[in-house]
Amino acid sequence: MTCLRPFARIIILVVGLYAVPAMAADDRAVDTITHQLRCLTCPNETIADSTTPMAMDVKDYIRAHLDQGEDADTIIHSLTQRYGAALRYKPPLAPHTYILWAMPLVCLIMGIIILLRTFYRKRKTLP
Repeated sequence: MTCLRPFARIIILVVGLYAVPAMAADDRAVDTITHQLRCLTCPNETIADSTTPMAMDVKDYIRAHLDQGEDADTIIHSLTQRYGAALRYKPPLAPHTYILWAMPLVCLIMGIIILLRTFYRKRKTLP
């Protein structure tokens, strides 16, 4: 019986070493998905960083669906259908989001125009 103890310890150690990477991979997948999603109850915070009940429910939902073999895109799509497009930090490029994607460019162009007009007005008033 005493000779089996070291053998049992080795088996437990080997099994444990194989189980840890699988659990870490699941956690990485959950972390990757939750960093792409916005917490709807916390302003400017991802689901990964939030500790609200809603965020915990979404993390559990993601874990359950990953365990069922679904991929990240399918999970994100189903969550977007459930909670709306505001859940995503990077909204998809679609006709109803064109203005959202164009606004940074429009603001940059307007800023350059304002700077150029101010520069030329000051230059005209100098003797």
